[in-house]
Amino acid sequence: MPDKLTTLLEWLKQPSTIKMLGSATGLLGVYFDPTKFQEIILGILAFLAIVNGFYDNTSRKPKIPTPDELNVILSSEAIVELVRLRKARIEASKTLSAKG
Repeated sequence: MPDKLTTLLEWLKQPSTIKMLGSATGLLGVYFDPTKFQEIILGILAFLAIVNGFYDNTSRKPKIPTPDELNVILSSEAIVELVRLRKARIEASKTLSAKG
């Protein structure tokens, strides 16, 4: 799917956007004919169904950063601390397994 269409669909899927469009549609509909409230709600639901139908919900693999990207994001001290935390977690897991 083209990037612009994907971006549009992502924007339309956001709860705040759906609420805004629903509210705006409802206000316009009530302004023109208050007796058509049920049709307004059905129109909003139809819009949501169309957006959900075109929305690509396939699972995506997360991007694993390269070592160079990690070096930009994390300092060497932060990496050492992450390794220490991971070792402590492994040790705690072994301790709990031995007790249980």
